Amino acid sequence: MDFDDLENMFPYMKHGRSKPKQCKSEQRIAVIVPFRDRLQQLKIFLLNILPFLHRQQVDFTIYIVEQSSGSRFNRGMMRNIGFLEANLETRYDCFIFHDVDVLPEDDRNRYLCGKMPRHLSGLMDRHNYTLLYTGLLGGITAMTYNHFIKINGYSNQFFVWGGEDDELYRSCKGKI
Repeated sequence: MDFDDLENMFPYMKHGRSKPKQCKSEQRIAVIVPFRDRLQQLKIFLLNILPFLHRQQVDFTIYIVEQSSGSRFNRGMMRNIGFLEANLETRYDCFIFHDVDVLPEDDRNRYLCGKMPRHLSGLMDRHNYTLLYTGLLGGITAMTYNHFIKINGYSNQFFVWGGEDDELYRSCKGKI
């Protein structure tokens, strides 16, 4: 399957964006996905997330932020870049920072922001639906523009996998 096939499967998507036709969405959402060298996972992610968000009737845009090969992966930096790029286009009410290898399982898990940053993937099948540890804020995280600005985004100091999510939790706990 290629990306043209995906476009044909989801005719409601136009340039990475979908907006409900029958109602007004509660929030306008930017879904930011850091990505590198996982094309198959990206396709699986899109096959799942697009109908999921469409069923929730949210106004959303997907931003795939790809880091070039050849240097160590920095998810925090890719998320920060996605946030900046999304804000160049329009004003969003909510930013969902989404790992490409995590899929939502239940439509009742609403992709919306609240008064505090929200961890949307705390209970996952690969961890027997238990939280790995207190303070985990990774996988899928929702926050508003003001939340992101208050904590100064993700740390750019963590490379490969891990660390930036724990630092995000500490920043949120200390500033929000």
